[in-house]
Amino acid sequence: MAVVGFHYGVRGLRGGFVGVDIFFVISGYLITDLLTAEIHATGSISLARFYARRGRRLLPAALLVTLVTLAAGLYVLSPLEQPQVIKAAAASSLYLSNFLFLHGNLGYFSPESAFNPFLHTWSLSVEEQFYIFWPTFILLISRTKRFPRLPIVAIAVASLCSLALCIWLTHVTQPWAFYGSPARIWEFGVGGLASIRQVTNWARDHRAVPAMGWIGACVLVCSCFVAYNPSNFPGPSALLAALSTVVVLISGTASRRHGPIVLLGREPFQTIGKLSYSIYLWHWPVIVYATVMRPTLSATGRLYCALLAGSSSPRF
Repeated sequence: MAVVGFHYGVRGLRGGFVGVDIFFVISGYLITDLLTAEIHATGSISLARFYARRGRRLLPAALLVTLVTLAAGLYVLSPLEQPQVIKAAAASSLYLSNFLFLHGNLGYFSPESAFNPFLHTWSLSVEEQFYIFWPTFILLISRTKRFPRLPIVAIAVASLCSLALCIWLTHVTQPWAFYGSPARIWEFGVGGLASIRQVTNWARDHRAVPAMGWIGACVLVCSCFVAYNPSNFPGPSALLAALSTVVVLISGTASRRHGPIVLLGREPFQTIGKLSYSIYLWHWPVIVYATVMRPTLSATGRLYCALLAGSSSPRF
């Protein structure tokens, strides 16, 4: 919702694009938790089942949005714009749109990006590229019983290396830090650390963790209103949203009565969570085409159209 609000010009939500960083952390948390649970239950990971589950969940909705967006583009966009949109659609279908935008010098914050209806798929491409190697990585570091702390050490080292690369690239060639999946691994990694058994056991033993969770939640909300410098993002600037998300996630394992889960577990937030993938898929094509067709349409009107499209689209 932070990303959607940022794209639709909600007043004050100047840093709402960090919602993608929050998304990466949560994704790393969920996937690592699922993988480690499967290892503890079966002793291994079925890569075939893993990718089949991801495909059944993600592909049908993404295919529908892609086809509808292409069809609408025939009527909304000029013939000169359509080839680029078709190319972006093909890249997003292969989960390679982040590299397409990178090599095409299409900056996320540049004015011309506002007219590409598939720009938002870059984050989904980064996530899917992460899924390619992460299950194998988790399986390898969980094989040995002699070093029970190896998973947490290995994930921490991988995350630190990725963070160092991200900071360096941000100063040297910022688009590679923003769109490049190697520079984003650390966000998935710190989310994965929050799901490791040693961390969750530590959280259950400390009474201060729920209070830490509320502090993290407040910092997380505030991070969406910070005026970041786009030319220096992600880099160290992304740490604020990422680490506060980690604190909130860890607090969820400590207490179901005192931490932020008391609020996040309620129906409105659960409903938004269930609809979030569809809303994210639909919202950006809606704003692009609405801007082309009716430049005077208010931000509130465009936001309503995106929420309506996301909530009414089929879920698979």
